[in-house]
Amino acid sequence: MSNYSIIVLFALISFIYACPGLFGGLGGGSSCGCQPPPPPSCGCGGGASSIFGGGRKKRSTENPLCNAEELRETLDFNMHPNQIDSSKSLQSALEQQFQSRFVVVCSKDPFNFATHNSTAFCSIKKNDQYCQAFAF
Repeated sequence: MSNYSIIVLFALISFIYACPGLFGGLGGGSSCGCQPPPPPSCGCGGGASSIFGGGRKKRSTENPLCNAEELRETLDFNMHPNQIDSSKSLQSALEQQFQSRFVVVCSKDPFNFATHNSTAFCSIKKNDQYCQAFAF
């Protein structure tokens, strides 16, 4: 073997050991020179609930139709004698106060709903009407 071949072979072996990820790790360890990033931490609520203190909270047994006192107060203060005015007023007040998007429904009759436990929501009755607000 010539000197030139030995130098090329030595350079190739050095390159392979310097960059193990390119060649499958050469039989040991992982083929990646770095660890994967850790998974994101659980926000335990996240979404709109973060505007109400964040984190997962146990619902109060006293009022299972409202899991955010701030919403209840805003609904109570901004409801009008009719459903159309109440819906518009409530959505505007909630979005302005909490800088988040809301769905607001007002009607003369109550209705059933289901939400994810991390969704801030509230349902109240006032002036012979029911209004529900859901943050998203």
